[in-house]
Amino acid sequence: MKKRKMSQAWKNRIWNGSILAAFVAAMAVFVFLLQTEKRVLTEYEKEQVCVVTAAIPRGEKISAENAEQYITVMEIDKRIVPETALKSTEAEE
Repeated sequence: MKKRKMSQAWKNRIWNGSILAAFVAAMAVFVFLLQTEKRVLTEYEKEQVCVVTAAIPRGEKISAENAEQYITVMEIDKRIVPETALKSTEAEE
């Protein structure tokens, strides 16, 4: 059997097609990884909430002056924060 020789133009087309296919595959992998990262990071979103860190004596009124003695602002997983949680030590109106 006789082998056919490929023309240079045909070799260039194959080479360009290979490069284009590799680029498309790389973009697909990149988009997949971005979506995966986004999904994983949303599972670990944090939110700041006020947490009581010391026992508050019965009848004690919490004010701006003594709030730091009893309350600390911490970041915790957003999934476990109740809607009624205090988000800051600022007085609410």
